[in-house]
Amino acid sequence: MKKSIIAVVVFLLLVALLPIIGNRFMKQTINNRITELKTVGLEIKKDATDSSYLATSRHIEFILKNPQKFIAYLNISAHKQSPAYINAMLHGVVLGVDIKYSNLPFVKALEVEISPLTFSDGIRDSLKQKDKDFLRYLQKFLQSKGIVYHINYNIIDKKFNGYMKDIQQKYTFKDGTKIDIELSKANFNGEGIVVAPKMMDTKIKVFHLNIVQKAETFAMAVEKFSSSMHFDAKSTYLSSARVDKINMRVSGSRNDTDIDVKKLNFHASAIAKGKNTQLNARASFEQVNIISNNLNIMLKKFGFNMLANEMDKESYMKLIELLVEAKKGYTPQINREIHERVVTLFSKGFVVKIEKLGVENIILNGKTELHGFDFKSKFKFLADKDLVQKIKLSPLMAAPDLEVNATLQVAVALYEYLSTKSPMLERVKEYAKEKNGSYIFEMKVKDTKATVNGKALY
Repeated sequence: MKKSIIAVVVFLLLVALLPIIGNRFMKQTINNRITELKTVGLEIKKDATDSSYLATSRHIEFILKNPQKFIAYLNISAHKQSPAYINAMLHGVVLGVDIKYSNLPFVKALEVEISPLTFSDGIRDSLKQKDKDFLRYLQKFLQSKGIVYHINYNIIDKKFNGYMKDIQQKYTFKDGTKIDIELSKANFNGEGIVVAPKMMDTKIKVFHLNIVQKAETFAMAVEKFSSSMHFDAKSTYLSSARVDKINMRVSGSRNDTDIDVKKLNFHASAIAKGKNTQLNARASFEQVNIISNNLNIMLKKFGFNMLANEMDKESYMKLIELLVEAKKGYTPQINREIHERVVTLFSKGFVVKIEKLGVENIILNGKTELHGFDFKSKFKFLADKDLVQKIKLSPLMAAPDLEVNATLQVAVALYEYLSTKSPMLERVKEYAKEKNGSYIFEMKVKDTKATVNGKALY
């Protein structure tokens, strides 16, 4: 009986100790991350902890002292590289981080809220000289946590989700200029390190920006934006974006303009396969309306799809690495190296295909339907081990290394309309074949000889 009581007591003691063990584990995990951040340009300005038996909250304020180190840290994990000028925009920024977590060891989720609390030294000094009232307004906005990223993060599988706090702000400057910004329902989820994730999906329901200056107004509205990024390395990534509607309007000027875009899609990817890399870019929109004092045009169903394959992976990666380095500042030496690496990449040979570039319908002034055009092509750059030497002697010596097969199909009504704007097109028409209400141009380039529909170009 006594042994049973002792066992029960020991068990209860262990259960009672679980929150303490969990707290130590979570605290150590967070401290390890803070130690890492200290090595990449961040310093702690404030660190305060409030802990109870079952839960802990911690407030940390970081000041960014070395933006160059921090940006380099982000670039290690990201396929997109940050431009050099971003350093000046970040130096001296203070970030507030609030962390909440359960002390129970089987709960591995953190609640994190990140808020910029001050601007960089450069931005603050510039605003201080130009508009102190606006600086005070912005500082008050930041310090009241006007911008907040709320993140739920699992420290075991490194998956996260969260949202950005809605923003709705209006401000009137001394000269009467008014600005109105709205951002609502911005959500995201992903996997990996939050500042440089392996995967991240984002959705924003509404973004509005209105600027009124005297009689002129600029307004932009973006509705239902979504994006997705998945990448394993600089040579392998997938990025896409979609917007249901974009509207930009300028009114009260000499040339009022209204641009309306519906269902815009974009996709870009790089995939490494063995010794080669394949690049792909696609874009499309359902409809674009452009109305101004001297233009009224509607484009329907635009599509673009380009593919580059059989590209030497090693040469491609060396070029990308150099372009990243060049963002820190161009020099004559870097320019020469970029040129050399581009030529080296071409010397290995690769193929570029434009599988689609066209618009189904073009409508002028709301009534004249011109139909559209479609362009397809294949550019083949032949492998040439002597290309570097040929380019040094004369770029024209590389001409035999290019082969082109392309087809352009243009609606007759559209071609005739464009001919009134550019008389040269009337002369080009002698090369065309007419079929089913369209002019067709089949272009070939081989061994430096170019033909259109079998006719040699002069």
